[in-house]
Amino acid sequence: MAGPDVKVLLYGAAAQVLERLGADSLNPVRDLTLPIIAALRQSVAIPLDVHVDNTKTSGGFIRTYEAPEFVRVASPVYLKTGSSALVGHSTRATREQTEGMLRQMAITAEFMARHYPEARQSLAEEPAGAPERP
Repeated sequence: MAGPDVKVLLYGAAAQVLERLGADSLNPVRDLTLPIIAALRQSVAIPLDVHVDNTKTSGGFIRTYEAPEFVRVASPVYLKTGSSALVGHSTRATREQTEGMLRQMAITAEFMARHYPEARQSLAEEPAGAPERP
């Protein structure tokens, strides 16, 4: 089994290849450690999509307490949250699950505000090819 340093190199190299092939964001596996996420950030310039929580079929783990560190080590980063309310991937959310997703998003936002208040959400970008505004 590869040691931590080899894994960091492999993840970073794979991320660089994807970026060179035109990827505009990177969605790494959900259980990476903070040091590996930080190494990915150092390897590429594109935003990382980091999951703060996961469906039950993906292990059901919740990493809300790590969200501020995800932002510190991986910006620009998109925090993905709310999946823990779902049973599995590619399933239609019930009303109850949707409410659970919204609750998890609110918890993550509150946790960020409390533990990393200087972090800022980036502004939405115009879609590619959108007409310029006067």
